[in-house]
Amino acid sequence: MNRTACSRNKVQRHTKIRDINKNRGIKASFASKAACLILVILVLYFSGLFINQLLKVNHLEAALSELKEEIARAEKENDNLLEEVELLHNPEYIEILARKELGLIKTGEVLFNVDKDRYVFREKEQ
Repeated sequence: MNRTACSRNKVQRHTKIRDINKNRGIKASFASKAACLILVILVLYFSGLFINQLLKVNHLEAALSELKEEIARAEKENDNLLEEVELLHNPEYIEILARKELGLIKTGEVLFNVDKDRYVFREKEQ
């Protein structure tokens, strides 16, 4: 072989190697871009899941606090009703209730309506 043929072969090999390396670079670049894209998609997906779960937890905590408040109100009302039931077993309370609610009076008394919620009972003067 002569020198020119040898140098041409070297140039052709060098060109082929450069083209192969260029193709490998393009493929590697594409692979790294694809990997980054997949990573970004996964991060966005899991971020969305996390935010969704966080919103659900906040909603459930708010519902729980409302239910606790409702339970506290119901327990208070229950205590008041139990107290009233206990008072209804007392004859003096029944008398006061009958006088207040029904406007009943004892014989020999006069009823004075002072306010809507207040009554005054006095003995009749003879």
